[in-house]
Amino acid sequence: MNSALDTSSENPTPKVRVFISYSREDLAFADRIAEALTARGFEPLIDRAQIQAFEEWWRRIEALIVRADAVLVLLSPDALSSEVCAKELSFAASLNKRLAPIVARPVNENAVPEGLRRLNFVIFDDPASFDERLAKLADALSTDLDWVRKHTDFGETARRWSEAGRPRGLLLRAPLLEEAERWIATRPRGTPLATADTQAFIAESRHAATRQRNILTGSLAAGLVVALGLAGLASWQRGVAVEQGEAATRQRGIAVEQREIATRQRDRALLTQSRFLADMGHQSSAVGDAGTAMLFAMEALTSDSIGDQPASERPYSPEAERALYEALFSQRELLMISDARRGYSGSDFSKDGKYLAMRYHSYGKPYLEWPYRVWSLVTGDEVKDLETLRTASEPFLEPLQRRFKLDSTTGRLFDTTTGRVVALRDVIPETRVIGTSLDASRVLTSVGSHVQVWNVSSGQVIATFDPVEHAAMSFDGRRIATATYDGRVRILDLESKDAAEMMNRLSAVAALSFTPDGDRLVTIAGDGTARLWDARVGRKYTEFPALSTAAVRHGETWNGARKIRVESTPPARLENGGMTISQPRSIALVDLASGHVVALVELDPSFEDAKEGIERDVEIFTDDDKAWVILLREGVPERGWRIFLTTGALLDHARRIIPRCLTREQRAAAFLDPEPPAWCIEMGKWPYQTDAWKTWLRHRRAKAKPPLPDTPEWRQWIAGQADR
Repeated sequence: MNSALDTSSENPTPKVRVFISYSREDLAFADRIAEALTARGFEPLIDRAQIQAFEEWWRRIEALIVRADAVLVLLSPDALSSEVCAKELSFAASLNKRLAPIVARPVNENAVPEGLRRLNFVIFDDPASFDERLAKLADALSTDLDWVRKHTDFGETARRWSEAGRPRGLLLRAPLLEEAERWIATRPRGTPLATADTQAFIAESRHAATRQRNILTGSLAAGLVVALGLAGLASWQRGVAVEQGEAATRQRGIAVEQREIATRQRDRALLTQSRFLADMGHQSSAVGDAGTAMLFAMEALTSDSIGDQPASERPYSPEAERALYEALFSQRELLMISDARRGYSGSDFSKDGKYLAMRYHSYGKPYLEWPYRVWSLVTGDEVKDLETLRTASEPFLEPLQRRFKLDSTTGRLFDTTTGRVVALRDVIPETRVIGTSLDASRVLTSVGSHVQVWNVSSGQVIATFDPVEHAAMSFDGRRIATATYDGRVRILDLESKDAAEMMNRLSAVAALSFTPDGDRLVTIAGDGTARLWDARVGRKYTEFPALSTAAVRHGETWNGARKIRVESTPPARLENGGMTISQPRSIALVDLASGHVVALVELDPSFEDAKEGIERDVEIFTDDDKAWVILLREGVPERGWRIFLTTGALLDHARRIIPRCLTREQRAAAFLDPEPPAWCIEMGKWPYQTDAWKTWLRHRRAKAKPPLPDTPEWRQWIAGQADR
């Protein structure tokens, strides 16, 4: 098994294998590209030259794509209309292959598949610049080459393992298993993700190795017991007492050594799991699901045993702490409402924005007479007090949302308050008004998955969003929130163009609306849960602390539990004891004792004035248990990031602000214990906030072994406890 993935070779620099996907009409250009790549030391894989006429054609194509380190996609009008090219691209994407699109002939960018459209094209539109463009292409294909080659090798082996029915005999063993774990945990930014088969292959290999280790440890323990018994028997033999005593001492030394070996193996297994969870956290952050990313990283930094065995000290993983900071910097979830139930037809806020009223449709009655339930947006609890219910259920500007009527056949927008009629241009039939600004200067309309923002005065379109499932406008008309079918929520500031993206992967978003102040957003999912998000975007989103302590400059450290050095890209300039950066791209905090990067702040390429070369100062302020890294522009704080002096303080903060925990399904997908951490139950985090989970935790800590509360066996078990 291990020899199948042996990365050593007599040739120290194996050729990069590049599969070329092209339309037959572009054969001449494909030949020229293949010849040029061959001359530069690449190995083109192209169906023209390597597939015989009587072979099973598509299976051979799949085999070539599996072998390839990268897939070169020749774009042309004929290629975009080719079913074969589309099929090749789809199969390569399923394997997470590195894709390199090049333009052979001019194409309509909107016709290019979305997965390719996000990538940088290399355009071969000028024969005179062919060599220059080819050099650029070769550089792109050679970036992070070692990691990509291992992506191909491990992916091909995992695919064979999966197709063979996942037998144990094909799993990885040391030392190749450790190499695979290091590889998946050190993925360079921008490289393709490991496939689900590859991740499962490596995780199952680790499980098998752990099982084998446990069997060995048990055998050694049994041997120790036998040896100690013999030592006791030898005590009756006076003439050999000293010899037997020495033997017992040696056996005890072996036992201690074996325990140390078992501890080291356990630590390696836990550290591998931590790196795996950190990578899952990075993946969740990449798609906008910062809450789930935080939870994966927190699992990798803690050991929280509830049952009979005490919690083991999990080895520290700098990758996990970095993943937690990455998620923490973009976390926007504020609150989770779990029992909204299904069947809601509308929602309103109280005038102070502290309460959310969800209404349920009642045929034949006006909207304000529909039955409703009210939740506090401070605590997430349902409101039962009658006086609070009466006040909280008075809708905020609900009549305003019904102020405008639109005749979509003529495009005439009628203001029922002033009687004014405005002609909207190019209105699509069946368009309806779904939102209105407080000053009635803007309206939000929707038809199907097409949403538009209109200027009421001019009748002109301000912005268009397509495709989206749901949309909402803040009451000041400045921010627009949209939701797509996959749970992605995007907030856009129409004035500053600042934007933020979040992801609700647990269930599709069925409705969304802004609070009266526009700073928060409520999304309601199809499973009946509601979430409250921080909807602020742009520079004002950062809240700076009021700290009076002196700044700690570059090259110095603070006298807390952790000593930190500041590094930046590009490197900072030291002037008068201060730290100045031109066009900053990233700021890293490095633990001096270990050399690990504790937190990495990566600035958005669209960061204001980044391209103009405006310089910024970086300062660090400290208080009792945390520090602030603050970016200043001309002495004025512009952005800030909170860094904690200990991992424990970071975890305490993360537990306080996260409104939920991993579901049982998410825990199973990450190969975690089905029992949730105790803090999730103690702090009432969704979905473990119920009394049943608190009862379960009490019994579990009493050394009982109750079934989990969300299983059919729970009611029967708890009834039996009551009978006792």
